[in-house]
Amino acid sequence: MAAMTFNTLIRWENLDAQQQADALMRPAMAASGDISRVVSDIIRDVRENGDNALRALSARFDKTQVTELQISACLLYTSPSPRDRQKSRMPSSA
Repeated sequence: MAAMTFNTLIRWENLDAQQQADALMRPAMAASGDISRVVSDIIRDVRENGDNALRALSARFDKTQVTELQISACLLYTSPSPRDRQKSRMPSSA
């Protein structure tokens, strides 16, 4: 079987037992160091450049131009800040 990538189409019924076992292996694990570096770079970029980074990342990964960013009030209260882990951030009306 040829080398697989994330987008490789696999016809399970055409594989022998060894090929099926190989297909179940996670090829991304070999690239986990690269993935961690890319994710760290994205997080740093968003922290340093805020909305501009989000717009650039949307263009890069989603192939879309974001002109307006909006976060719903629900999301603001479901992801507490690390600085505020002891306090509830849920509004009293929730």
